[in-house]
Amino acid sequence: MAASTILAVTPQYIVYSDSITFVLGCVGNALNLLVFLQLKCFRDQRVTLYLTIEIIASLLNRTLSIAFNVCSAIYKNDLVSNSIHWCRFRYIAFQLTAHVAFSMTCLAAID
Repeated sequence: MAASTILAVTPQYIVYSDSITFVLGCVGNALNLLVFLQLKCFRDQRVTLYLTIEIIASLLNRTLSIAFNVCSAIYKNDLVSNSIHWCRFRYIAFQLTAHVAFSMTCLAAID
């Protein structure tokens, strides 16, 4: 009984939690992007380029994550298990965006 209840609630939890983190992440990244690109004191810094690239990579990672999770949870159509191309794209895209974001954070700290 408990296992079937958990399995029934899990897709809804995924959709709601991903939606909340997506919205909060987009708002936070958009505010950071505005600060780094609009304020004159940040435009001359080299670290601004690193942080801007990190913000874009983070936004792309969250967008891809919510797209795949919502598609599989709401429409019951898991693109990753149906197509080898989507499986490879998802793996490469998540790894690439995560590593770019982490690398840019490290480069910003070094700079």
